[in-house]
Amino acid sequence: MTDYLTVYTPDQDVQVDTGKGHVAGVVVSSTSTTPGAMELYDYAGAGPPTGPGILLVSVTAYSPVILLFNDRFAPRFADGLWLHLASDCYLTLWHHVPLVQT
Repeated sequence: MTDYLTVYTPDQDVQVDTGKGHVAGVVVSSTSTTPGAMELYDYAGAGPPTGPGILLVSVTAYSPVILLFNDRFAPRFADGLWLHLASDCYLTLWHHVPLVQT
């Protein structure tokens, strides 16, 4: 397994990884007085995701949400990992992918 730790800034809509793997943890925080959200999708392609959502986290103003997953209960992706992050939200994302994609 290869482990990744990445910090994402507000208003992101990006392909995080391709292939299969699982999410190990997230820290989502908001820097404004309005709530925000972070969504992860099992999707590999161009443009906004059409695949199934695997994790949605809503965060209130100035209150971070911290989720760490046991391997058994971790959200998994088969095609790729796509991130949609609202404005005024920051995300720290840990995810694992196999060394050899099969």
